[in-house]
Amino acid sequence: MGDALRKNFPVSPWEAQRVAEMASAEKTSEAVVLHRLFSIGLAHCDTAESLEQRLSTLTLREATELLCDHPLVAEVDIKQGTLTVSLRSGETLIRRKSGEVVHG
Repeated sequence: MGDALRKNFPVSPWEAQRVAEMASAEKTSEAVVLHRLFSIGLAHCDTAESLEQRLSTLTLREATELLCDHPLVAEVDIKQGTLTVSLRSGETLIRRKSGEVVHG
């Protein structure tokens, strides 16, 4: 995860209660629940361009972890170190062995 940053933001009483309930049901901390929800929300804000930019900075393993269950991704194919990402929009991202990412 790299360097962690701490940010404080207000939540409504209903949201706080819901997070507490989720943490209790999952037997985990509220911080873990909030981090997961935050990550899911950010993924829904991604675009093909933001994915392209992120893929160019990640290792192949990190890239596959990012793309697993990503809401924009329809299919991922890995052949000989080349990662081909088919997006639900019909666009394609190709991450070559060199780390170069082509958006088509």
